[in-house]
Amino acid sequence: MERITDGDGTGMPFLAVGYPASIYDAPCRNLNGARTLRWRADTFLTTVPLRSRVEPIRRLASFSWGYDELPVTIVPPAGTGEESWVRYLSLFRTEFPGWVWS
Repeated sequence: MERITDGDGTGMPFLAVGYPASIYDAPCRNLNGARTLRWRADTFLTTVPLRSRVEPIRRLASFSWGYDELPVTIVPPAGTGEESWVRYLSLFRTEFPGWVWS
């Protein structure tokens, strides 16, 4: 599993906020010694605390998606359930301790 990173140093746990939000991944050939690339992602649409960090962030919907390099194969989005969210909660709480997670 890849770690979530706070790339801009703000402690913001969101990749995209607002409309229209988009999510993508640019394929890469840096395989770190692997023979082929098999990339998967779990993506969550969540609530966003608007006034404070006291309101819990909740999952509204989620899906998984990805691709394989050889042969090139797109893994179409597939809806995931609450169990996917629960699987990541400890990671979210560790990586972004200043936020409340439901």
